[in-house]
Amino acid sequence: MIFMNIISIQTEQTTSITDVFLAVICFIFFALFFVRFNKTKNSLLFVWSLIFLLLFTASFFGAVLHGFVLGESIKYLLWIPIKLSIAISISLFASASYCDMRNFSPKGSLVVLFILTAVCFYTIDLFTDSKHFVLILFQLWALVFSGAVYFYLSLSRNSIKTIFMISGIFITMIASLIQYSDSIWINCLWEFDHNGIYHLVQIPGLFLFFFGVKFPLERKFVTHTEKVK
Repeated sequence: MIFMNIISIQTEQTTSITDVFLAVICFIFFALFFVRFNKTKNSLLFVWSLIFLLLFTASFFGAVLHGFVLGESIKYLLWIPIKLSIAISISLFASASYCDMRNFSPKGSLVVLFILTAVCFYTIDLFTDSKHFVLILFQLWALVFSGAVYFYLSLSRNSIKTIFMISGIFITMIASLIQYSDSIWINCLWEFDHNGIYHLVQIPGLFLFFFGVKFPLERKFVTHTEKVK
């Protein structure tokens, strides 16, 4: 009955609750994009639905990890899908950015290549006892690469997507810095440590990414409909 014991540390409770918020948001975004993908067969939507599904997975297991009293062996097992899901999602984000830069839809081979890259970095992090340092570098590389791509596109294309994406990347970088700063802590009705604050800051970033993908697709659909008429 180990899963019935809710943890008593308030910062862990708030971290778990904010993880639940993230999980719900990510699952909704996944469902919306996946339904749209089934209708349009747009491979970019498939990649983004997969990104949000992976983030949902990480948030779900994160909520369990932080919200309940668990043994060390169970915690170790829970960290595997959390870190692997985050690594693959950030790698797929970089692949989507690359496809936007080259102006073509993601291909299956490219998606697999980026997934394998994430798995390699996760494996190195797992067996080098780097305390997440390898994954941090991988995440930093992916964010800097994607940020550079969308900044370049903002100069060459008049697209609302670049504004949303650059803003989302900026917020994600701030959130990541907060997460890796153990000393950050606030008390606003409830106690939040760096993990809980990271989740709260990341939420608007997820909305920016969602709308950054959604709005351009809707505009293309409207334009195509007008041409058909």
